[in-house]
Amino acid sequence: MLTEFERRFVSLLTEMICSPEVGTADIRRRRLARRTGDAAKVFSALERLGYGTFPSDMEDYFSRYQEIGILWRGDRPFSDVGGEISLPHLGDSIALGPPPWSRQGEWPEPERELYSQLRVFDKHEKGGVGSSASLRMGVEGSAPEVWFFHSSRGAVLLDIDYCEYMESLFVTRGFYGWQYLFADISFEDGRYSASGDAIARSLSYLQSTFPDSDYSDLRRRMTARGG
Repeated sequence: MLTEFERRFVSLLTEMICSPEVGTADIRRRRLARRTGDAAKVFSALERLGYGTFPSDMEDYFSRYQEIGILWRGDRPFSDVGGEISLPHLGDSIALGPPPWSRQGEWPEPERELYSQLRVFDKHEKGGVGSSASLRMGVEGSAPEVWFFHSSRGAVLLDIDYCEYMESLFVTRGFYGWQYLFADISFEDGRYSASGDAIARSLSYLQSTFPDSDYSDLRRRMTARGG
């Protein structure tokens, strides 16, 4: 039997592939990793291994799937809009250690230290955008921070926690770059201006395609960042 979060996520994937306004959708759903036990046991084991403190509400957003996600693109006239969600099993992802890109390139010392503490929980590899969302582990006595990494812009801290990130997936459907709406950046900055334009386009698509969702908070955040 699926948990409430797993059921909601599968429903989201079904909604995406059934929408006539979604041009292409590739779903990835690998089997349930029952061997790792339930959420409480996984987080308890990770805490014993020294990975930090995990708030109990994270258990409500725990997926037992080895991987679950979707790669999608809108239909005309929004064929330029797309998104990706790829959630590996969180316990396995944390145990795997830092992401591969943390050991690539000549990162300055502060970045190297930060990247060594990151553990990817939402990766965007199939679409070729080179981005991922990670938990920052090992911050004593506090819940893991959420960081968003882009291969050409580095990492930014998000002002949402893990549970809020997962809840945001149900609204954004994982469109590319939505995480910048929760970062301390400006779309008037040349590094992020193209992302701002793409996010505005994606929000228009979502409003047209899935009008029952509430995008008011995302639009407020867009305006606050100069978009």
